Amino acid sequence: LRKAVGETRSAKDRAAFDRKLSIARMDAMLDARRYKAATQAADALLRKGADAATRCQALYVKGSAIFKQRRRADARAVFDKATAACRKTEGVTGFEVKSRYQGARGLYAEGKYEKAAEAFSSLAKDHPKNSYADDAWVLAGESWAEHGDDAKATSAFEAALAVDGDMKDEARRRLLLLAFAAGGAARALALC
Repeated sequence: LRKAVGETRSAKDRAAFDRKLSIARMDAMLDARRYKAATQAADALLRKGADAATRCQALYVKGSAIFKQRRRADARAVFDKATAACRKTEGVTGFEVKSRYQGARGLYAEGKYEKAAEAFSSLAKDHPKNSYADDAWVLAGESWAEHGDDAKATSAFEAALAVDGDMKDEARRRLLLLAFAAGGAARALALC
């Protein structure tokens, strides 16, 4: 059809379209649980010298493919690269937030609970209106609890309550457990 009609797009436009098509194909591979193929496709696209927005999305897909294979600690380094690429571009803030969130989950999987808590807290503070904010606070609290700092865990769960998102009930449940464990029946009752 292109031969018959003649090329109507510039080389730059064709390249941009091909990049978008590659990203869409990788997303479809993720949805179909073809994680190895998605990783290979991301690597192939990255070898072509992609712009920052494409690098951001391709690295996010690659990290997600690794993460979904239950290799969360291995995925962290890829999500960190995705975060760096996403910060260099406009219009892909959602990928930056998702990459930071998944990277923090990788830290948690590595058993680096203090660093994970700090990463989740930082994300929630930097993007307080994002739908990931309350999730990040809850996971920050969980990370602090695993680190053995119940005071910081309590603060994080209270911050999740203040966001008033879909994790509000989970944050309240975690606060109740902490209150009961500390013998704070009055605090638990107040939370109820």
